[in-house]
Amino acid sequence: MFFFSFVWLRRYLGGFHFNNSFCCNFFSLLLIILVPISIKYFLTIDWISLIIICALSLTLFLIIGPLDHPNKKITKNEKTVFKKKGFIIEIFFLIILLICKFFNFNIIVNSICMSFICSSISQVIALIKIFREQ
Repeated sequence: MFFFSFVWLRRYLGGFHFNNSFCCNFFSLLLIILVPISIKYFLTIDWISLIIICALSLTLFLIIGPLDHPNKKITKNEKTVFKKKGFIIEIFFLIILLICKFFNFNIIVNSICMSFICSSISQVIALIKIFREQ
C-alpha cells in the first residue's frame, strides 16, 4: 500500500530527483524496503498525528506543488493539470485514511501516512535544491 500511494502522490506532486540513475535506484530501493519494515514493526499513527500529517502534506502541496525540476521539466499546462490531479489524489487518499482509521485498519493508515511524509520530504528537499541553485 505504501508503494502504491507513494507512486501516485509523487507522480503529481513532484519532488526531488537525483542527477544519476544509480543514486535514484539505490535510494528508491532503500525506501521500498525500509519504509514497509518501519510501518510493520515500529509505526503507529494516532488521530492527532494523522490530522497533522495530512494537513501539512496538503498545505505543502497547495503552496509549492507540483515542482519543476531540471531533470524532469513540466510545462505550464502540465503544472495546472498536475495541480488539479494531485489535489484530487491527496483528497482521495485522505478519505481512505479517515475510513481506515475509523475501522482500525492501521497498516493501511500507516502506509498512506508514510507516503504523505516521504512525498512531503521529497518536495522540501527539491525546493531547497532549487533555492540553492538560484
